[in-house]
Amino acid sequence: MNQIFTAFLTLVVMAGAYSNTVKAAGLSIEELKSQADAEYAQRDYTPGGVAHAQSAMDKFSQLSKMTSDQDLVSQFNLGIIKSNYFIGDNNTDKATQKQIFLSGMDMSDSVLKNFGIGDTKASTLTDALAQSLNSQLSSNKDKMDILIEALYQKAANMGQWGQTDVVGALVRWPELRNITDFISKLSYISKDSATPISYKSVHSFAGYRIVGRGFYVIPGLLGGDKVKAEKFLDMAVKSTMAVDSSGKALGFSTNGYNNLYLSDVLRANNKSPLAKTLLSAFVAADPKDSKIFPQQEELVDILKTQKEARDVLGKL
Repeated sequence: MNQIFTAFLTLVVMAGAYSNTVKAAGLSIEELKSQADAEYAQRDYTPGGVAHAQSAMDKFSQLSKMTSDQDLVSQFNLGIIKSNYFIGDNNTDKATQKQIFLSGMDMSDSVLKNFGIGDTKASTLTDALAQSLNSQLSSNKDKMDILIEALYQKAANMGQWGQTDVVGALVRWPELRNITDFISKLSYISKDSATPISYKSVHSFAGYRIVGRGFYVIPGLLGGDKVKAEKFLDMAVKSTMAVDSSGKALGFSTNGYNNLYLSDVLRANNKSPLAKTLLSAFVAADPKDSKIFPQQEELVDILKTQKEARDVLGKL
């Protein structure tokens, strides 16, 4: 990662989310953060779009060195991880992908260590730890969001890394499942209700998607299970069902990967007509309709997965 800022720091007390503002090369944290976010928002699956992700990653790296506020450092490191993941997802060389996703896992661990989590093995991510974190952080959603995102990024990078290293994936499969299960045990308390709200739905029920995909990818003789894969991915789709303005279910998930992964396992389980129905409904939807796809910040992935769905439909 490019390091273009030198250690010329000035601490200024300001109101707002970033009260500790540090200036370097004429830019404040707020200004550079705005640039990093803008670069990341311009990412897409073209060489130019990937260059925007690389630029975002460089800027987040610079930001992480501009403050001693650990929460801010963690947020900026998460920006690095997300940008890095996008770059890895666009790389076609398996060896390079493997290293990219490994680095994503390592950096996720660095964020988790700020919460006293040294690793993500079952012996660490216990029910007692979940209860303790809920007790300490459930009323501090911003901090809990950082923890959840770090756990999610660890799982997402591990899942992608596993597709470049089958043996490694088998070894760490229990750990991957444990991370997603642990996320579902964490919660926050909103300003409008005293009832804890679970993080189970984070990233379009990513836990169901990641575990379902794992059961699909891993060979049957080594623990894979297409029936279980279908069960988890069906739950992911049904839990994120797109609806029209009248509330009518449209038959597909608002998350394109939920649709693609379920269609893969449906075809593997000799249910191609169901896969065709699912993908046909998905590609027919307007990706820019915010009522159908409320997470418009993820438009780049909606467009990508719709294109992939059309490619699959062309073979059915």
